[in-house]
Amino acid sequence: MEEKVQYTVRGIDTETDKELRAQAHDRHLSVNEYTRQIITNQVRQSRNTRYELNSLRGSLEPDAEFDSILEAFNTIDSPADSGLAGQAS
Repeated sequence: MEEKVQYTVRGIDTETDKELRAQAHDRHLSVNEYTRQIITNQVRQSRNTRYELNSLRGSLEPDAEFDSILEAFNTIDSPADSGLAGQAS
């Protein structure tokens, strides 16, 4: 038989508590069982989640303002501009 681990969760706000209890009640589950299911499903789902970006292909529009801001990051400062002029390496 698989050994089970026990958790204690503190700091749940009242609104979340009410909603959790209501959802557990609607499913005819104890709060403990419902919370266990949520945690188990969320952990397993996050392990297998892939972020699919194909739906965004071709949907981006050129943005001149963004490109000009980004261009500033492609410029290397001269030592005089960086305040490092005359400092030994």
